[in-house]
Amino acid sequence: MKKTMKVCLMSLAIALTAVMNVGLMNVSSVHAAEVQPRAILCSCGGTFYGTGITYTSWSRDGVTRKCSHGYPWGEDHRLSRSKISSYKCTNCGLGYEEKTTEYYWECHGYK
Repeated sequence: MKKTMKVCLMSLAIALTAVMNVGLMNVSSVHAAEVQPRAILCSCGGTFYGTGITYTSWSRDGVTRKCSHGYPWGEDHRLSRSKISSYKCTNCGLGYEEKTTEYYWECHGYK
């Protein structure tokens, strides 16, 4: 029993070592020129960081659709709001804002 267990463990160890070596052969080096910065760069050499996010209030934008729940009367209304993300440079203090619009549907269907 002990001999069989030792043989199984040795076989498993050899198999795992072989698999790891084959996996390492596919590793490619990364050249410095291929690495891209994760921050937004400013023309002065600094980087931009987020200073805050503000939201406008949700409001109906006039878009409607048939009730998604299958109710025979009423309809769903789309609501939207603006998300304003502010950024500032770590070096020169230059700032900018990025505006995106978010949406969601509100059910107004009834039986």
